[in-house]
Amino acid sequence: MRVTNIYSWSPEDTEAVYTRFEAFGKGEAPSSVKDAFANLKIVAWEKLASNTVVQVLEGDEVSLYTWVAYWDDLGESSPTPSWDLTNADMLAKLTPPTFMRE
Repeated sequence: MRVTNIYSWSPEDTEAVYTRFEAFGKGEAPSSVKDAFANLKIVAWEKLASNTVVQVLEGDEVSLYTWVAYWDDLGESSPTPSWDLTNADMLAKLTPPTFMRE
C-alpha cells in the first residue's frame, strides 16, 4: 500500500515535534513504532513549510497507520492512498482507451 500523508503541527508544537523526531532517531520510541518504521519504504519526504511535511510511504497498512498514529498527539495527519505510477497495471488503468487517442 502507498499513502501520501500531509502532516502539520502548530508553531507552538515545533520544539516537541523535533524533540520526538530526534528521540526516535536515537531509538527512543516504542518498539511497535520502530518495527512499523522498519517495514516502511520512504518514497518521498518533503518539508513544505516550517510546520508541514509531505510523506509518501509504502508498506503494509498496519505499519503505515502505526507510524502515522505515533505523531497524531503533536499534529494533524491526513493520510490518503496514492497511486504507484511505476506499476504497469495502474498505468494501464490511467491510459485512455484507444478510441479516445488520436
